[in-house]
Amino acid sequence: MKKLLTTLALMTSFSVAATGNSSNFLEIGITDWNYKKQVDKNAVAGVLNFTDVRMSRSDMAFNLSNKDEIFNANMTYTDGVMGFKAKYMNFNFDMGKENGFNDVVEMGTKKSLAIINPGFFSFGGKNFSIKMDDLRTQLNNFYIFCTANDPDLDMASADGIERGCMTEFFVSPEKAEAPMTMNIQLDYEDGDKMDFTAQLGELDLLGASVFRLNALNSTMTMAPYFMETSNISATCMKDEDQLTFDSEIIKKQCENSVSLEVPKIVLRNKKDETKFYINMKNLEVANGNLYFQAPVIQFVDRESSVTTKDLTVKCQKSEDSVLYDLHSVIKECIESGRINIKSLISRDEENLWFRYEDIMTKGFDPLAHISDKEKTAKRISFQLDQGKALIKASAYKKILGKYARFDVYIKGSVDHRPAKDQIVLNVDEIKVPIGWFKIKWKKFLLGIMKKALVGENIQFNGDRITIQL
Repeated sequence: MKKLLTTLALMTSFSVAATGNSSNFLEIGITDWNYKKQVDKNAVAGVLNFTDVRMSRSDMAFNLSNKDEIFNANMTYTDGVMGFKAKYMNFNFDMGKENGFNDVVEMGTKKSLAIINPGFFSFGGKNFSIKMDDLRTQLNNFYIFCTANDPDLDMASADGIERGCMTEFFVSPEKAEAPMTMNIQLDYEDGDKMDFTAQLGELDLLGASVFRLNALNSTMTMAPYFMETSNISATCMKDEDQLTFDSEIIKKQCENSVSLEVPKIVLRNKKDETKFYINMKNLEVANGNLYFQAPVIQFVDRESSVTTKDLTVKCQKSEDSVLYDLHSVIKECIESGRINIKSLISRDEENLWFRYEDIMTKGFDPLAHISDKEKTAKRISFQLDQGKALIKASAYKKILGKYARFDVYIKGSVDHRPAKDQIVLNVDEIKVPIGWFKIKWKKFLLGIMKKALVGENIQFNGDRITIQL
């Protein structure tokens, strides 16, 4: 972020470093500016086309109009010096050999306007994109406004912009009649790629401490999964004294205080052709714990479905664990966690798998065809402690057209194998409050569990269940 803020400041860096009580002001309208790092440092790296520049200082004012595009310039970047060569004028800006722009691989913006003055910084336009190493970010129809609301802070510099934007900022669509679109592409060290796109309503930071995000919808592709969501609402906290941007510190503060609401999530596994529907009420991290509530989670393949209702999860969440790392979350839950499910329904299906395409586009309800009388298990609870698992449930079996209930207690162990992307559940003992043979109940319950789990990623081997993540 600091690199991004520095880059935005450089886009308007016709001004010099400001001093206290500065009257520095800079406004530049950009038609098109593109940059691509070159191996040959003397080669043309980009082009800057602009409409006009207005600049003022305490002792001067300067206006430059590019009406006939005579000041359009080729750009070079060599040893920390950014140069612009036009037909009648050359500009050189010495940024220092050690600066954030060294990490920029590609950058561009079109039809944008940037304003810097002592009280605020703003930047908005049709689009802006930046690529740094393994991360590429693009914004369309964007407007960014930052201020510190502090008369003693001069924001007419890169450091002032950073401090102001870490106090209060507001990001919204430049044109209110259309959403702002954000796309993030990330390459991981193991070769995986993530592509995330969202239509944002707004993103802001209030009082140097509270981040808020509202998105209309989003999609994410990360092989073999494709995810769609409805509207997203999220908040998290930042230390109000953290006024310089340190991505690792702020990311950790945010993930240990996040609250997230996403009413609808549809997830597709393109490898084994399973699909998932999640109606999520809330995901929250607070007081060293992770809380998750989902009124509905449904798993489907071409022949069957499993639906859980009123699922809640509470797991420990240490400050050092990583919320967006699945294996880190699993490790914490196995150490200390509790999962409760009000009811579970497993059934055969004919057309549900195909109708999943209509959930987001046509408002299809994937539970509408399921009767309230259907049931496979109820009052399911998982207690996890140091890798040991205690499972309680009321299982149902249809006998002579009527459901018979059996209360069962299961003991076992959970083996987490992150190197193999696996979770292994070993069923050690099953108890039923009536005197039936244990082996029959183990086979009976494992049969229910096998039916209640869909997809090729789940394998049964005797009393062992292996889930391939």
